[in-house]
Amino acid sequence: MDTLPKVATNTYVECTKCETETYHRVLTHIDDSTAQLECEICKKKRKLKLSSGKTVAKKKKKTTRKRNTHKNQYEEAIETYGESPQPYNMKTAYKENIAIDHPKFGLGVVTESSTRKISVIFEDQVRDLIHNRE
Repeated sequence: MDTLPKVATNTYVECTKCETETYHRVLTHIDDSTAQLECEICKKKRKLKLSSGKTVAKKKKKTTRKRNTHKNQYEEAIETYGESPQPYNMKTAYKENIAIDHPKFGLGVVTESSTRKISVIFEDQVRDLIHNRE
């Protein structure tokens, strides 16, 4: 890449939060060799720098291992729930090892449950959700 992509266009680069290559919207040019980008999926902002005709992207060495560990935990949880998933609703009370279908995050399994909060393992990450809301 010899020049920065135009503002308000999409470019395909690695997202450090999503841990994969995704489309990023070019928000602004900071200078002649740096642009501000925003991930189309997670909305994380990052900078794109040109250096010797190449983009500079930082990569984590342990990313693959972390992703594989999480993926294994997710697949194991999905295999063990055994029932059809319940649609997620913050007013419903959920117990551990119940599968839920979240409209945004997809299929997940409740790993921990307290009075008002549940931890749910989804394909991309573990998320804390509200439940048992009156």
